[in-house]
Amino acid sequence: MVKSLKGQFILSCFTSSMFTIYIFMLFNTPIQIDNVQVNIWIFAALAAVFNLGVQSQRYFQSKKTAR
Repeated sequence: MVKSLKGQFILSCFTSSMFTIYIFMLFNTPIQIDNVQVNIWIFAALAAVFNLGVQSQRYFQSKKTAR
């Protein structure tokens, strides 16, 4: 578990970008994938992007109060 706010922010950036890249890869493959699996991955990507927004808000507010 990452304790620092900066580490959590960087980990959230990495996770959400990997989910987003994976979603684009899912739509560009010629293999037919079950709709339930695609919906689960899209939901996970949306949750990761939402978590990134929350983490970025916490990180930037902590940097603003530190000044």
